[in-house]
Amino acid sequence: MMDRLLENDTVLKILSVLVAIFLWLQVDGVTSHPVQKREFLDTLSVQWSLSKGTGLSVVALRPATVDVQLQGTSKSLGGVNKDNVTPYVNLSGITRAGVYTLRLSAAVPSGTRTVSISPPQVTVSLDTIGSRRVPVSVAPQGSVPPKYEVTSMVPSVGEATLSGPTQDLNQVKRVVAVVPLSGHTQGFEDQSLLLPESASGAQVPHVEVNPPMVSVSSVIRQKPPQVTVGIVVRVSGHPAVGYKISSIVVNPNQISITGPSSLLRKITTVYTSAIDVSGVTGPVTGALPVSLPSGVSPVSGRNLVQVTVNVEPKSP
Repeated sequence: MMDRLLENDTVLKILSVLVAIFLWLQVDGVTSHPVQKREFLDTLSVQWSLSKGTGLSVVALRPATVDVQLQGTSKSLGGVNKDNVTPYVNLSGITRAGVYTLRLSAAVPSGTRTVSISPPQVTVSLDTIGSRRVPVSVAPQGSVPPKYEVTSMVPSVGEATLSGPTQDLNQVKRVVAVVPLSGHTQGFEDQSLLLPESASGAQVPHVEVNPPMVSVSSVIRQKPPQVTVGIVVRVSGHPAVGYKISSIVVNPNQISITGPSSLLRKITTVYTSAIDVSGVTGPVTGALPVSLPSGVSPVSGRNLVQVTVNVEPKSP
């Protein structure tokens, strides 16, 4: 049967045409989609994966970005972009903290293959995961208007739980809730992120804070009336015969006080308790309290001043 078909000139012509069409399609496919290369220069971030239950965390990966060169036909490379080319390092076989240098691989679209990854390897630092509890503190940001004052700022929780790589946890000295104060003239409640900070005030990376946010209640009131007045030093006794007081130095020489307006209007000067210079021949120093009327108090809460009484011989 086959011999008879091959002897038929028409059949042979048809077969020849079909073979020619097939060969033309193959050649056209190659020439229309020649093999090309495409390179992504320093734009691809290295991804990684860790086995569950290792208790490890990646704290450093260097370099974080690499160059990847792909090969494929022009058609297959046409749909390639940096979102579907992923260089990665497999950490699934690592169970201990340490620093490792590992080769990179790349997940690439179908129809392409990886020609090169530069550099071909990365250095990965792994640390064990730990946790600890840290007191929450409030950090006011900005200030209230001059005639107002903040009397208290209280977070809704007193402590937060930190978790993360041990070396990063050890850097955390405090957990801070930052509360903006600018423009506030009355009490308010605000939601604030909790930030893990080092001793220098820098935010520590890789550390998770739980709860991540707290509510902070701030109490603001209008400042009571206040005035600033001079301080006069009371002196008791007299220096030794032939000596005299040459000068009296008080630091600070003024004090800001607050209280009812009716009392403040009457005060122009305040006095220290007495410093005794009886029989002395040289300087006398001391920290002396400032005497204030009942109902009046120092704005700073501190009413001690440093006093020096200088004594020198009298002129002949």
